[in-house]
Parts: sequence; C-alpha cells; structure tokens
Amino acid sequence: MLIRFTHPFSLIINMLLLAPVTLAVIFLAAYFDGFYPAEGAWFWVYLIVSFFIVRQVYWFLQNNFGAPLGTYLYCRFSLGAHVPWRECRIIYPFFSYNSEGKWYPMTHVKDLPKQERRNEVLNTAKKIHHANKKT
Repeated sequence: MLIRFTHPFSLIINMLLLAPVTLAVIFLAAYFDGFYPAEGAWFWVYLIVSFFIVRQVYWFLQNNFGAPLGTYLYCRFSLGAHVPWRECRIIYPFFSYNSEGKWYPMTHVKDLPKQERRNEVLNTAKKIHHANKKT
C-alpha cells in the first residue's frame, strides 16, 4: 500500500486510515494462525492472505470516505470554498492523483471573492472532466 497524497489533509487522512489497517492485517493473520495452527512458514501465508483481504477494505474506505474528506478539508481550509460533502464525493478525483500522476490544485480559486469560490471549483472540475473526456 503506497501512500499517495497531494496535499497535507490527504496525507493525514491516509496515515489515519493506514494505521488501523496495518494492525488489522497483523491481528487477522494471528487469528488465522490461532484458528488453523500450522508449522513453519504458514504464518507468513496467513499474513499475505490477510493483507489482500484488508487491502480491499482500505481501498473501500479510502475511496468512499478518505479521499472525499481530504477534498472537503482542502476546499474548505486551503481554498476557502465551502463545498458541501455530497459535492466533494463527486469532485474528489480532481484533488487526488489521476492515472497519469496529475492533480489539479485549483489555487486560482483563492484569488476570487469567497462567494464565487464554490462555483469556480465546480466549474473548473467540470471543464477538466470534459477536456479529459475528449482525449
């Protein structure tokens, strides 16, 4: 599990999600080892199996809660745009690395008056989406 982050809020949330997930892998492997006691290197097999099980949980939590929460905090505190949670769940890919390793900080939004920032964030996200859709 590689920690990828684009802003400090993303890093903090990833670290907060990663710590319990790491513990879950270890505890799940120990549970398997206690439930199905085996000799030798079987604990490592249980550890690897546990990793793949818990990794799916981590990705689910990251995509449904972690990345939108990071976007919400970034928009709210760094950009000063009051973007609601349900919209952050839609636009979070623009504030995370995409498949090409790009992210869109949208720092130009800081120069606008506070009441226009939310609409500018959403309009910029829409423009980026349509531009990427055409290519």
